[in-house]
Amino acid sequence: MFPELDRRIEFSLEEGRRWLAVGSPADARLAFERAKRIDPEDLDTRSFLADLDASEEIDRQLAATQRNLSPAET
Repeated sequence: MFPELDRRIEFSLEEGRRWLAVGSPADARLAFERAKRIDPEDLDTRSFLADLDASEEIDRQLAATQRNLSPAET
């Protein structure tokens, strides 16, 4: 419907994928959030952000588990 908006969303998503590929999820989130500001209902954008949220939650849980382990358990 709005090809220019679609191109801007795709550019932001591609940028986010490149950031993920080099191990920078914080920068990827910024790119995906840019896409979300263009179209909050875009399914690909929402999917990437949901995946990042899930990954960050797993990271938090693993970090908490590691903090609770004794040195002998690590």
